[in-house]
Amino acid sequence: SGNESYHARFTWFVFSKVEIRGLENLAAEQIEAQAVHSDVAVASRFQTSNPLLNQINKIWRRAQLDNMHGSVASDCPHRERSAYTGDGQAACVAVMHNFDGRAFYNKWIRDIRGAQTPDGYVPNGAPWQPGCGGGPAWGAAIAIMPWEYYLHYGDVQLLRENYEPMKRYVEWMLRWVDEDGVMHAKDPQKWKNLGDWVAPRQNPPVEVVHTFYLWMCADIVARSAEALGERADVGRFQALAERTRKAFHSRFYNPSTKSYGKYGCNVFALKMGMPEPFQNHALEALKSNIAEVG
Repeated sequence: SGNESYHARFTWFVFSKVEIRGLENLAAEQIEAQAVHSDVAVASRFQTSNPLLNQINKIWRRAQLDNMHGSVASDCPHRERSAYTGDGQAACVAVMHNFDGRAFYNKWIRDIRGAQTPDGYVPNGAPWQPGCGGGPAWGAAIAIMPWEYYLHYGDVQLLRENYEPMKRYVEWMLRWVDEDGVMHAKDPQKWKNLGDWVAPRQNPPVEVVHTFYLWMCADIVARSAEALGERADVGRFQALAERTRKAFHSRFYNPSTKSYGKYGCNVFALKMGMPEPFQNHALEALKSNIAEVG
C-alpha cells in the first residue's frame, strides 16, 4: 500500500551514510531514519553567543542519546556498545545537567551495585563485564555516580542504598596501596589497568590516575557519610583522603621541573588541591603542556 514502515525492532544502527540496494524507483522522501533512545527528557537549555559552542553542545546531546538504550549508557553506538562504568562516571555530570536522568541513573546505578563482587571489586561495565579493559577509574562509578545523583537531585535514599558499596570499593582499592599511600597497578596486564585513556600523545602514568581515584572515592565517601549522618565514618575517610592527597603530592611532584608530569598529570593535582606554591607551578606547567600538544 506504500504506507508500511519497516525498521529493526531489537537493535539500532548509527551511520552517516546509507546504501540501499535491490529497489528500483526509490525516492528520498520514501526513506525515514528514526532516532531511538531511552526516554530522558531535556532538562536544560544551552545557548551562548558563540555558534561553535552551541553546535558542539547540540552534537554532544545527539551523541549521548545515541548511547542511551535500556537505561544503560554505552561507550559507542556503532562498535562495542558496552555499558562501561568508566565512560559512565566521566559523562554523568554533563548528562544530569542536560537531561532528567533520575529514572535512567536509578536503574543503571542499581546495575552497578548488583555487579559488584563480594570482595568489593566493581567491573568495568554493568550489568555485564565487557571483554575490553578498565581499571580503578572505571569502578569508581560506584562512588561518583550516586554522589552526583545526590548533588543534582537531592535523593538521600539513593545515596543511602549505595553507601556500603562505596565503602567496599574503597576497601578493595586499599589492597593495592603501597607503604607510602600510592595506589599501584594490581596486575601487569595493561588492559586490566587502564589509567586515563586515548590521550592526545601519551597516557599519564597508571599510578597517578589510580591514586587520584582513590583520593576521589575516599573524599566522596567522607562527604556521603556527612550527608547521611554516619559520623563514625566521616573522620576515617577524611583522613584516608588527606593521606592519599599528600602521598600523591609527595610521589609525583617533581621539584626540578615544578610539575606533576605531562599528559594531564597536573590536572589531577589541581583537582585534588595542593599547597599554594605547588598550585602556581602546576598551573604554569599545565599551560606549557597544552601549548606543547597544540
